[in-house]
Amino acid sequence: MTAYDNVRAQHRLLAEHFGVTRIQLAIGYSMSGQQAFHWGVHYPDLVQRICSICGSAKTATHNWVYLSALQSVMEAADGWNEGECRMWPPGLLRAVMRIAMTMLLSQDWYRVEGFKLAGASSAEEFLIGGEAMLADWTPMDIYHQLSTWMVADVSANPVFNGDLDEALSAIHARALVMPCDTDMYFRVEDNEFEVAKMPNAELTVIHSMWGHAAGFPGQSPEDDLFVDNVVKEFLAN
Repeated sequence: MTAYDNVRAQHRLLAEHFGVTRIQLAIGYSMSGQQAFHWGVHYPDLVQRICSICGSAKTATHNWVYLSALQSVMEAADGWNEGECRMWPPGLLRAVMRIAMTMLLSQDWYRVEGFKLAGASSAEEFLIGGEAMLADWTPMDIYHQLSTWMVADVSANPVFNGDLDEALSAIHARALVMPCDTDMYFRVEDNEFEVAKMPNAELTVIHSMWGHAAGFPGQSPEDDLFVDNVVKEFLAN
């Protein structure tokens, strides 16, 4: 299942079931930010604007390597059962959460003990809280979500056949791309390359210590306000 598959399914729901004929803004964060690029590429007559927050048109190689590491840990766990893993084997949730939190939040955030802003007294307590959040998730579902993330690429489809430059140049909708300068998943430099290939795009950087979580609503009130204001101005123009 790819981002391309997801957006095609969403389009069928909106256009065929609900009869939507115009979308003012296709906006998303992280993997949904990757989907926003796909909306701009594949449905230019329907979408007026797109906005990707802490996302990218194509998953970068470093991002892929990190996600591959997560999957490798899951595959090596006792009880993985060749992928048919519906409950967490002993120790796997702890390992997955600690790897994920290494990249989700920046070194700057940990340096100033940002976990205290999340109500935890220590990094250990913060990580344990994260484990509780994922405890009810199905491991095999997370694994396949990682697979979807790993292969995200607006050009990986029968329309563009892997030509990323051509796919990006096909996005004629107004585009707002908002990376965070400390995000370790989706780097500013990758978005700069993408915006340069798009005919009607602008780049606005979120300056924050919250890393990838800067674009996740409800984590940092300051970042939420900044993103809201930029998006409102984008819609108003």
